[in-house]
Amino acid sequence: MALRYPTLVALTLAVAASLQAAASPRAHRRAAVHPAPPPVAADRIYSKQALRRAKIVIELKLLEFQRERLERVRKAIMKNEPIEQLLKTP
Repeated sequence: MALRYPTLVALTLAVAASLQAAASPRAHRRAAVHPAPPPVAADRIYSKQALRRAKIVIELKLLEFQRERLERVRKAIMKNEPIEQLLKTP
């Protein structure tokens, strides 16, 4: 029994130390700060290539909207819905 008491005390101290170490506040790692990209020159923003790319993106978006509208009309026709339902915005 004489050996159990020091072992019990040592285990208790070890558990207490590990709990205290786990509860102590730690420094939070911050994300690396990335420098801002350099400003883009106006001649690159309004270049023919940039304007062409913007035009293509807008045209694709308009085609997507048109396809959605046509799909809505198709569904309404298949369900025999009234014309007011077709004209209503989603």
